[in-house]
Amino acid sequence: MTIKDKILKILKESKTPYKYMQHDPAETSEEVAKIRGTDPKIGAKALMIKAKKKYYQIVIPATLKLDSRKFRDASKLSKFRFITQDELKELFNLEKGAVPPFGHLLDVEQTFYDKKLLDFTELAFNIGTRTDSIQIRSKDLIKLVNVTLLENITE
Repeated sequence: MTIKDKILKILKESKTPYKYMQHDPAETSEEVAKIRGTDPKIGAKALMIKAKKKYYQIVIPATLKLDSRKFRDASKLSKFRFITQDELKELFNLEKGAVPPFGHLLDVEQTFYDKKLLDFTELAFNIGTRTDSIQIRSKDLIKLVNVTLLENITE
């Protein structure tokens, strides 16, 4: 079962309301927001990192950048690196721009969400492909994914 199928199954079984969108492929958050017709501010960008020989996910608003120093302080992960596109493909069978904010389905050690994501009623993101997205209430996403909320980790 693909990650997309797993996410859609979780949403259906939990009776969580969402909007499903199929669209042309895009690599950046800005491009996909334009194609989807959604505000770029509600995009949720999922980043994958490696620290202490384990993998982690960080999810931030798509229009912001991770502040590595602030993230290190907040997460207590003193050393980390972003994984490569090759690692993303080999380990998670995903490509850049397709990583969904469902770290638990990727068997990562921990999933960190920027608390700023809760400033938005709804969030939009790709679900394992660069051509499939959903839009969902932020509070529903937080309920579905076991996350650690962090403050002040973006610039």
